[in-house]
Amino acid sequence: MKTILLSLSIICFTSALAQESVGEVLTQQSKWTFGWVYSPEVSHRILGEGTEANQSTSGIIDSRNDLERAKFGQSFSLFLGYRVSKTFTLEGGFGYTDFGEGLKPVDLTSVWAPEEIFGSYYGVNHLHVASLPITLHVNLGGQRVKWFVSAGVAPSLLMSANSTSRIEYSNGDVQTSSYFSNSAQEEYSRFILGANVSAGIDYQYSEKASLRIAPVFRMTATNAYAQNPIRANYFNAGLEIGTV
Repeated sequence: MKTILLSLSIICFTSALAQESVGEVLTQQSKWTFGWVYSPEVSHRILGEGTEANQSTSGIIDSRNDLERAKFGQSFSLFLGYRVSKTFTLEGGFGYTDFGEGLKPVDLTSVWAPEEIFGSYYGVNHLHVASLPITLHVNLGGQRVKWFVSAGVAPSLLMSANSTSRIEYSNGDVQTSSYFSNSAQEEYSRFILGANVSAGIDYQYSEKASLRIAPVFRMTATNAYAQNPIRANYFNAGLEIGTV
């Protein structure tokens, strides 16, 4: 009886070790990952003189910098990753980003009574951009918590541009409107090259899934304007949250 119990114990122990070894081998052989990330962001732009700048260009830039402000933007992407080595992972996929800028509140006054303010005007410009981001991740070790830094490029296509406005009257009434620019292809570059950098963690909360949290900064590396008196580089800064 003791011999039978000892034999069963050895068999169970050996089986457990074998299953653990197989699990480790399967984990080591898994080089592909799939994931998604969403990022609420702050959007703005940097203006400079382009190749066709003239004497009035710097004044226009100064005026716009005084009148315009940052706005809320966002990004979303789906990606497929391939682990090149223990240290490097290459990720590529499809992304969407809302770039743009806002207009600082403008007081509304009457021509007949300029000292009386009867409302405030708010405006926001949106650039809706689709991209194919390619990112290299440098993994910095860890078991359940894996730190990483990453950098990449994003060939992008401007899908559309629209503006929204909001008027808040002193009596409490609110009026909003939105319109899409019919001349977006003339005002903005159709093709834009973007770049991005981030650093964060992948927290493994189950056998096959990790939670990704990472501050991210993305920017248009080429001029976003089709004409070159003014050069515009749009940028977004935010926090990516997603699952790998």
